[in-house]
Amino acid sequence: MQKLYINGKWTDAGSGETFESYNPSTGEVIDTVQAASSADIDMAMSAARASFHDWTVTNVTERAEYLRRYLYALREEKEELAKLVTRETGKTLSESAGEIEDALNLSDYLVGEGKRFFGYVTPSTMKNRLAYTQRCAYGVAALLAPWNFPVSIIVWKMMPALLCGNAVVIKPASTAPLTAGALVSFGEDIFPPGIVNLITGGGGSVGKQIISHDEVDVVSFTGSTEVGKKIKNAAGLKEVGLELGGKNPALIMPSADIRKAVNDTVSGAFGVAGQRCTATSRVIVHEDIIDAFKPLLLEKTGALKVGDGLDPGTDMGPLITYGQVKAVDGYVRGAIEAGARPLCGGEALGGCYYSPTIFDRVSTDMQIAREEIFGPVLCLFTCSSLEEGIHIANDVPYGLSSAIYTRDLRESFRGTNELASGIVVVNNPPGAVEAHLPFGGVKESGIGRSGGIEGINEFSRTKTVYIDY
Repeated sequence: MQKLYINGKWTDAGSGETFESYNPSTGEVIDTVQAASSADIDMAMSAARASFHDWTVTNVTERAEYLRRYLYALREEKEELAKLVTRETGKTLSESAGEIEDALNLSDYLVGEGKRFFGYVTPSTMKNRLAYTQRCAYGVAALLAPWNFPVSIIVWKMMPALLCGNAVVIKPASTAPLTAGALVSFGEDIFPPGIVNLITGGGGSVGKQIISHDEVDVVSFTGSTEVGKKIKNAAGLKEVGLELGGKNPALIMPSADIRKAVNDTVSGAFGVAGQRCTATSRVIVHEDIIDAFKPLLLEKTGALKVGDGLDPGTDMGPLITYGQVKAVDGYVRGAIEAGARPLCGGEALGGCYYSPTIFDRVSTDMQIAREEIFGPVLCLFTCSSLEEGIHIANDVPYGLSSAIYTRDLRESFRGTNELASGIVVVNNPPGAVEAHLPFGGVKESGIGRSGGIEGINEFSRTKTVYIDY
């Protein structure tokens, strides 16, 4: 049974309540997890606050060395960790391994940033005055992570928060608490007590109390736009970073390498069973190549093997819960009733599995074309020009990531300039992520950025210093 981790110790929850973590591929119970009470949350916050001062006055290069030791521990455990991620989330083993590599890359980058924790010096308007800025921690950081990338997203939050001198309280999704527990356990003998704390339980109860807690100074959340809006309202004057939903388009122009665009579209749409904010959920194909593109798309999709993520032959694993299967199927039934045509899939396969699904005859005002489904469903559109394609791509409430496929330099730059998203990718799927570059969206896809210098900015404030001499 997994306990809470508070002030450097695995601690029994005062509530006496538990919940179970399931393998969505098989339905088996992996382990039982304790659910935190209000008193437990208070204890974690107090521990974080009490440890904050000594941690934040530790030289930043020394904090970076703690991160280096954690990086080495994570690297040593990556193979077993990947198996746990696959068991707990259902994603394929290669997807789990790739996620862990993203976490390792970010950690490696941040270790170096400990020696580049820059402010800036600027001339003062006053005589005999030195003026400069320096980065400072907020204090206690509440990190609320989703289940679909339970390693990389926690690490992408925890590592910059710690580097900046914050103490952290981690709240993982209740569908992936064991991976979070493993991540915390790797740091048991590395980080001082109270610097890293783990609280588990339901988002509607435990998560809400954490966000509104008086000891919390900064909140970082990754999840749905609906929940993100509630968090922003509940956080009051706390600093808030939100990585929210997406409805990501891939625009395919006549000069594109069609076969590559097809392969990328299938992997972008159905990787992690479509359960990622950067999934390709809309593909917009120019009318001059639609007749060549569509059959290849259906052939490639039809060849996907759906099954247990631990099976090396599996291309797409299950959805996270049976409830998510019903939600996805509800979108599919609604789309059919609205007049969209399913070209393949569109059915539950038993348990938590759902077939890879493609729709055409989709209008931009349909629910399936505008809302994040978080499942293996792709909408196919046709456009007659670059202008129309960009208009269709931008005609949603979200703006996380976009892609354009073209060999035309002019079209490439128009796409990067005019596609309304935080990330634009040319000739690759819209899910590109690199540790040293910012990741985040516009519109209802969130506020703030993770990764790169911007990710450090999210967990540090600027202090201005004047020295008269």
